[in-house]
Amino acid sequence: MRVSLRVLSLFVALAACKGGLLKPRGNDVEKSSQSEVEGSSKEDPHRQDAASQTASEADGIKLLENALANIGVDGSSAGSHIAVTYSNNEEAELEKAFFSAFWNGRYEQIEGLKQNYLDYKEKHPPSAFIESRLGYINLWKWQERYRKTVLDGSLPKSVSDCTKHFMAAFELAPKNMVMRGFGSNCRMFKALMEQNNQELYEATQTGVEAIKGLSEYAPFALSYSFLLASSDSPRFKIGTAMLQRVLDVCFARNLDRENPDIRDLQKSPEVLGRPYQYFCRNTLMAPHATEGFLFTIGDALVKANQLKAAAVMYENVRASSGFATWPFRSLVEQRLSELEANHKDFNLPLSMLERPKHLTMAVGGAVACTICHHASPEEIPLILQNFDSAVQTKGTMSGSIFLNPPAAE
Repeated sequence: MRVSLRVLSLFVALAACKGGLLKPRGNDVEKSSQSEVEGSSKEDPHRQDAASQTASEADGIKLLENALANIGVDGSSAGSHIAVTYSNNEEAELEKAFFSAFWNGRYEQIEGLKQNYLDYKEKHPPSAFIESRLGYINLWKWQERYRKTVLDGSLPKSVSDCTKHFMAAFELAPKNMVMRGFGSNCRMFKALMEQNNQELYEATQTGVEAIKGLSEYAPFALSYSFLLASSDSPRFKIGTAMLQRVLDVCFARNLDRENPDIRDLQKSPEVLGRPYQYFCRNTLMAPHATEGFLFTIGDALVKANQLKAAAVMYENVRASSGFATWPFRSLVEQRLSELEANHKDFNLPLSMLERPKHLTMAVGGAVACTICHHASPEEIPLILQNFDSAVQTKGTMSGSIFLNPPAAE
């Protein structure tokens, strides 16, 4: 069997741990017996104001601004979504196991999943599909690291491995800009952790290549490292602009930045009829892409102190088709009721290798990926059924829309 698999909204992030969006509690997260990384800095490597910005970073920001300016809201500038293929039943089963962990929020299965892919890799020819999944698994481990009560020494390696595997996937599939985008994102995290400005600039350059080749998707993949910067920094501002531009493309118009009300647009046949609008439609790969994406933008606006616009964005989440079954729906009320307090929390320094003791954004917390990929228990049987059906009838689950119950009127 040869099955084509498009890498969609994996990072429309990767499961559930409500403790990651609330103040951490020891019994909500995975416990680890390993000691904390020795010498992990309490300084926040993301916090950099405009005055201390390096020349190379300023050049990188300019590259990103130019790339975003060239993205047409009608999606006409978007490149093709190049399929990543898997070619036998064993690969299909690996895929199903990986996404089942995603859908169920089983972060504790990461090491086992990774070993399964590595074992398969040893016995078979090089595969962009296998390399990409190893990239995603390591990125998931890194992004949601705050689910662990103690951060261990394997975490920095997960960033390096994430970069390595996505780069290998891109070499095997050089037209696949999804791999290019995620590889650039991992490399940015690596550069920030090591405080390597030159590597950060080089990662930005490859990220711009991905935006030009896949404008609808790449800015989202790249935004995660940028949103952790201080809210007055050029990095944070361009990260927020990336998400807003993706939302513009999703709804084929320049949305009002002060009042981004899309509640009616979410029900529009014009929008629902457009293909591959990954961030305003829930898919099998990301059953709650819409809710997670809009929630992430809301958090970014809170951090930026754009509280009225943030409140509108959270209301957009409430109006989404999958809100009633979204595992994190209770967090919307918390966000709306504590906008000012959340703004202060979101702007506190965030160390890469120490768990925060304050509320974090979705992006900087324990559900950075699963905010979109985690499904509710009642949805899982239908998702698995739809997965099997899509693979049998279409040869892929890419582009398969997950039909949530309609939003309440």
